[in-house]
Amino acid sequence: MRRNFKVIVLVLTSVVWLVFIINKNSKKDATLKSKDVYEMFHHKNDLPVFETLQPSSSRCQQNVSAYNVTGFSTLPKRIQDFLLYRHCRSFPILLDAPDKCGGPQNSADVFLLLVIKSSPENYDRREVLRKTWAKERQHKGAWIRRLFISGTSRTGFEKRRLNKLLKIENSENKDILQWDFHDSFINLTLKQVLFLEWMDRWCPHARFFFKWR
Repeated sequence: MRRNFKVIVLVLTSVVWLVFIINKNSKKDATLKSKDVYEMFHHKNDLPVFETLQPSSSRCQQNVSAYNVTGFSTLPKRIQDFLLYRHCRSFPILLDAPDKCGGPQNSADVFLLLVIKSSPENYDRREVLRKTWAKERQHKGAWIRRLFISGTSRTGFEKRRLNKLLKIENSENKDILQWDFHDSFINLTLKQVLFLEWMDRWCPHARFFFKWR
């Protein structure tokens, strides 16, 4: 009887120890997988940063006098941001396409450059345009080229996720310019100014460009 009791205790101890080891390994595997996913979507180094149009400082500073505007605290967040940063004119470029026109020296070969304003989340619209009237093509030796210009959308994780997806999209199509400013109706003029600076550097001799919003 005593011998059977010892056997039972030994078996139960072995089972408990085995369950503990399995559970520990499972948690370890889950942690590793979570870490991989986190790095994929959160690692800032995944986003390419080019020297083109880099600001003179790491980030444009707020114009604190905007806080003195009557009723500032009651304004929508996007209006507050506009008042605080409307003096900023240079932003880091996140996605670039310096070879779109074949380099400055060959940009005269581009007869028409289609420039389409787009927000990061509008993937479906960009795909439709790529396959229809904005399709890149050559006609009698003259090129029609296409570019989408964009800022950033959302905040936090969702912003990083959209930037990651836009990077993947651009690696396949090589037709997106993206700057690190909030993409909104208020900033459409800023987007245009940044594009003109880009064009002056990388595509100065294109015959015409057509802007579409």
